[in-house]
Amino acid sequence: MADELNDSINLYSDVDLSFDPMITSTLDISTFSSAEKKMKFTPIKCPTKVLNESYGCDFSNLNDISINSSLPLCQRSFFELLMDLELPHEIAEAYKSRKIETLYEWQDECLSDKRLLDGENFILSLPTSAGKTLVAEILMLRETLVLKRNCIMIVPFVAIVQELVLSLSKFEHNFDICVEEYARKKGRIPPIKRRNGQCSIYICTIEKANVLINSLIDPASRLSSNIGLVIVDELHMLGDGFRGAHLEMCLTKLLRKINPQIVGMSATLSNLPELQRFLGDAHVFTTEFRPIELKQLFKVGSSLCSVETEKEEVDLGSKRNPEDPDGIFLLLNPILNERSIIIFCSSKEYCQNTCRLITRNIHQKVKEENKERREQIIDELKREGDNRIDPILEKGILAGIAYHHSDLTAEERLHVEAAFKEGVIRVICSTSTLAAGVNLPCRRVIIRTPYVGRARLTKGKYLQMIGRAGRAGLDRRGESIVMLKEAERIWFMEMVKGPMEACNSSLEDAYLLEAFYLDLIALKVCQSIEDLGDTMLNSTLYGIQKKDDVFFQLNAILDRCLNFSARIRWDVFLEQLLALSEGEQALLKSMGITKSDIGRQVGKDYQPDKKSEKLRVYIALMLHQLWNEKTLWDVSKMFDVSRGWIQNMLQKLTSCSCQELVSLMAIDYVKQSRAQLLYNQGFKTVQSIAETSQVFLSSSKWP
Repeated sequence: MADELNDSINLYSDVDLSFDPMITSTLDISTFSSAEKKMKFTPIKCPTKVLNESYGCDFSNLNDISINSSLPLCQRSFFELLMDLELPHEIAEAYKSRKIETLYEWQDECLSDKRLLDGENFILSLPTSAGKTLVAEILMLRETLVLKRNCIMIVPFVAIVQELVLSLSKFEHNFDICVEEYARKKGRIPPIKRRNGQCSIYICTIEKANVLINSLIDPASRLSSNIGLVIVDELHMLGDGFRGAHLEMCLTKLLRKINPQIVGMSATLSNLPELQRFLGDAHVFTTEFRPIELKQLFKVGSSLCSVETEKEEVDLGSKRNPEDPDGIFLLLNPILNERSIIIFCSSKEYCQNTCRLITRNIHQKVKEENKERREQIIDELKREGDNRIDPILEKGILAGIAYHHSDLTAEERLHVEAAFKEGVIRVICSTSTLAAGVNLPCRRVIIRTPYVGRARLTKGKYLQMIGRAGRAGLDRRGESIVMLKEAERIWFMEMVKGPMEACNSSLEDAYLLEAFYLDLIALKVCQSIEDLGDTMLNSTLYGIQKKDDVFFQLNAILDRCLNFSARIRWDVFLEQLLALSEGEQALLKSMGITKSDIGRQVGKDYQPDKKSEKLRVYIALMLHQLWNEKTLWDVSKMFDVSRGWIQNMLQKLTSCSCQELVSLMAIDYVKQSRAQLLYNQGFKTVQSIAETSQVFLSSSKWP
């Protein structure tokens, strides 16, 4: 009975289900896409009697299954498209080796759009696994080979950077382009200008892209004018806190200073018009098309229900393995012998616990498969890891199971991903990052709990996760199953059937906004308060969404950044004013500063503007005391300001008073004291130093 229960949920037996052979002969490609609204489905009755007899469960309520028997493929060949884009025919041969010989209709339509080809900004709003990577690759190859301009592609994770670099590197030598990786410690800042007109494709993480773009914007850079195209994968990451803020900073600086074509690729969002405005009135190309039908289900107790109808389709029975009270093996066993599965878990610890649970209880038959290859993977990991490997991972790999999260080393992650693609590893237990990570499609996605960390699953993240289900050319369909508690059912259905969440700016954080302002000023993107205001209003998602807050936040941040650390003590001001001579008081009176005026402020918390004459006179009174040979300690105590602030002010004033040293201090690493030494030795200008031999300068004996 236990075996029957474990086998009870093979929802889609391959028995007697017809399928168009075109799928397997044509669509066995590494990048796939489609548009569901254009799909033609042929309803096929599921052989319920066969299922009932085979698996010992009542499948009579299982809905009819629709199989995609006519995917909308492009009528013209891939070769013809590349010729129309003026790309060399050898590129078609290179893609043919990856079994890509034709495109889906949406890809052909998109790549034929004159506005896109003319350099206008675009947002491609697509479901997961829609084939956007292929479109991005072709656009970048056209930009570098035909238009002779550099490209930047920004992606959210290091793993995707590495996957894209590997994919595009095959074009490097044959087509004289340079593909450069910008992730972690990799990537030259600023990038090298290539000789003989060779163009580069920079593949970057968000954080590294920010550094790269800063180096290109630098006035000394000669490369900024040659950036023709920037592609942003997962544009909805704009709403992802710290990383989203950095992505918004990148795009704003690009729009204000370099103005390349920007193509953003994103899941469907509810506020696309705001994103269009942010990207300079970008056009939108959208499709809901998938190459593989996706059946969405959820499990509550012993019932497996359709997300579409909310009705029970399979009763899984009440008997459970004591180690598996949630019944996850009922969802694994029926397809584990031949198909791949990804289990999304809410935390890293939960991933490892799930991996351990499945490893202990998996069928011996599955453990015996690919035994030599699995042992080889273990040996390679030990060799690369100082002869050590995590015991949970080791036992899991030997059983065809692995976990995948940020605690894995780069080598471990690459081995796990490669083994999963090979079919050597059948199950990956992963955190949500894999949903937006490398291209690892599978037959079935199981979401162990509807949480990411402690936060409830959003619709965007849910669609990303289930989008991994279904491998075009390999599977007839994909399946997703969410494991729920009864109390979560109503919320889950409201989330799934509700609208997509909006993508909101992450620059609301005061710290990030302050860093952004300083960035804009340091890079000379903005050189006045007016520039800052205009940039924030018209070139940021934050300004579009929070228009009324922009100037309030700008003034508040400028006040913090320009903090003099000197508040006027009105009683001290009055005391110092009364101590002045009659002539000095008369001078201040002519400026509108009188004893009665200052006296009225005593006891109040009023502080004048930073540029007001009152504050300037107050600081002048400090200098007056220093001139009269009072110590820093005395003046600090007298005016209730820090000694450090007074000292910094004196240093700035000293630099200002020595006008003859200004040109010398323009030399890197030459501060005031060194400039004074040079000046005293007769070096009055930068030219006089440049004309002096290095030997003389290094051997001179300075007083």
